[in-house]
Amino acid sequence: QELILAPPTPDKLGNIVNIFGRDFAKLLLSVAGETDLVNVTGFIGKPALNRADKSYIFTYVNGRYIRNKQLIDAIERAYAHLLNTERYPVAILNFELPYDRVDVNVHPTKTTIRIEKEERVCNDITEILRKQLETANLVPKIEPRKIVQKFLEKENSSELPSTDIRQILKQKSNVMQILQDIKN
Repeated sequence: QELILAPPTPDKLGNIVNIFGRDFAKLLLSVAGETDLVNVTGFIGKPALNRADKSYIFTYVNGRYIRNKQLIDAIERAYAHLLNTERYPVAILNFELPYDRVDVNVHPTKTTIRIEKEERVCNDITEILRKQLETANLVPKIEPRKIVQKFLEKENSSELPSTDIRQILKQKSNVMQILQDIKN
């Protein structure tokens, strides 16, 4: 019985499109990062692409599919403040580690492994993924000073609605006071 019909492609993203679909692939971010302990490559989902369970976290070590709780937890930690509770990220990641630091002889199926300096490796992975998520500008930054400046520029224009904001801006001459009011 045929489960998936996906023609082979040399492009990893092309393989993802063939298996999961174009809409899925559009919500992925490419990841490439390296430390002295680990080289991370692959794709992670934007926070909008999340699941109710961990079944869409695919981890590979040196090209071999594995399930390692610590690696999966490291991926989840990178999304700490980006996902709602009980939601999990999507990730398809390969971790290149020195072969002498990985023990694949833990389980007969070879999907369970031990990693030397596992805690440091996991911290490095979390940091690499967190930086990738930060540089993707997924959450717009609100800069109160720029907002106030726009309001001050529009104070006399007709674009500003006749609301309490116009009255507040006319009454306040000190920008710092306006910032404090917005913050409150």
